[in-house]
Amino acid sequence: MTEFRAAIIVGSGSVSFEMIRYLTERIPVMVCPRWVFTQVQAIAIRDVLAYLVAALDTPPCAGQTIEIGGADVLT
Repeated sequence: MTEFRAAIIVGSGSVSFEMIRYLTERIPVMVCPRWVFTQVQAIAIRDVLAYLVAALDTPPCAGQTIEIGGADVLT
């Protein structure tokens, strides 16, 4: 079994994406708790799906834990 780990998976239609979009459209400025400044490497759902498909054809990754994330480090 291969395990992929990601800090945040971003995709249109997900609850977290829609909640953030709703908040930014309605409240352009707000005070945030400290945890929102944690640095993470978000990854698009499309890229996660590409990793999953590639894992099927890559036997050496079987049994591995693989950290995935985008190129940019964001808060």
